[in-house]
Amino acid sequence: MRNDREILDSQLSGVTWTQEDRRAVRCAIGKEQKGNMKKRMLLAAALALVLMMSAAVAVQAGWGVLDFAQRDADVQRALPSSPVQTQIPQEGGAGREMTIAVTDAVWDGEKVYVTLLAKPLREGVLLLDQCLSPDMKVQNLDRELQEEMTIGQWAAEQGFTELLWLDVSPEVNGGFPACAVRWHLEPGGAVSLLITFEGVAPQQALDVTFCCAAFGYDEKSDSFSDLENVDSFRLRCTLNAPETE
Repeated sequence: MRNDREILDSQLSGVTWTQEDRRAVRCAIGKEQKGNMKKRMLLAAALALVLMMSAAVAVQAGWGVLDFAQRDADVQRALPSSPVQTQIPQEGGAGREMTIAVTDAVWDGEKVYVTLLAKPLREGVLLLDQCLSPDMKVQNLDRELQEEMTIGQWAAEQGFTELLWLDVSPEVNGGFPACAVRWHLEPGGAVSLLITFEGVAPQQALDVTFCCAAFGYDEKSDSFSDLENVDSFRLRCTLNAPETE
């Protein structure tokens, strides 16, 4: 049985703006064409607001920095005291096989903690962090899983027909800092990632580019070398300068 967190995540990730919603708004706008321009502008603004709210909900469906800190004592001890940044400006993050979005972040001027939500674009696809392999115990995929089986066996039992090996590397100021990655399994084969790195020079704002790649699993060679399922793209975001007293 899924816990309350997983049920909530599943509900939030299912929020979409359907064709029926669009038709309803267009119909309402059409009925107002005989009215004044002000009413039509208000309806258009309402449509834009709903679209933005839907997008915001989708981004926030994954785990954030504080969720990882609550689970992992090491993260909690090392986490900077700076406020958690949400609604982070970002662009890109869409490929052929998956999408990746920044959920939230903490930056104290040196240490950076960023959470990302990666979602496959096709049903039956399970995303795996780059350090995992199908023959590892399923607890490596998520510590809450207690079944005595491998990741590959668990994936097949859950109805996943494809495995994608996920690689996300941060680029800052033209270089690739050494980083640590933690992950949490999300519904539908998605995964939340916590990426941490440090040594950032003081600046007014921090631009981070995530180089994202996915590689399909080839059963014959028992490796992630399926060239038909290869994906690469970039995700760019900007963090606010930490507040100073």
